[in-house]
Amino acid sequence: MHKTLLPLLAVLACQTALAASDGQKQADDFTKLYSSTCFAYLPELDKLTEKLADFPPVPAEDAQNFLRGYNGKAWIVPHEPENYVIAVMPEHEHCALYAYHADAARVEKQYLDFVKKPPEGFTAEPYEDTHDTIDGIKTHTITYQWKASDSEDKPTFMLTTSTDPQSKIQAMISVAILAKD
Repeated sequence: MHKTLLPLLAVLACQTALAASDGQKQADDFTKLYSSTCFAYLPELDKLTEKLADFPPVPAEDAQNFLRGYNGKAWIVPHEPENYVIAVMPEHEHCALYAYHADAARVEKQYLDFVKKPPEGFTAEPYEDTHDTIDGIKTHTITYQWKASDSEDKPTFMLTTSTDPQSKIQAMISVAILAKD
């Protein structure tokens, strides 16, 4: 019995390690893409739009799903094992990155590591942390704002994740600049 159980346990351990590393790579890639696009170009979303011009656009009728009622454009960003979508809404200083599948716990950890360490001169403040069910799909949304006493602008970061396999989008991270209250 031990002779058959040991190889089975070894295979299961390898599959678990591979799945964990895939989930970590997926979260790393998602975070790196967000950091190098939406976050890096937030003050200059027009420049990001220029950079994205070489990527395939999301067809206009489908783009509205990513633009959430705002004017803007969305692009498909090729990635293995599946593509991401970036939506840019310059009029609202708003940019979002969507992943069809993601390891929610890993993405949330990386997001929190990022937003809790604002640049010098800013403080990070939790704004919202909610669990919702929309059309039977459970989601978790975490929102933070960075505030500076000498600025009217508040960079606001929002992450929505879902562990539901039926969810069409399992991670969406966005940043927008909001005016002070």
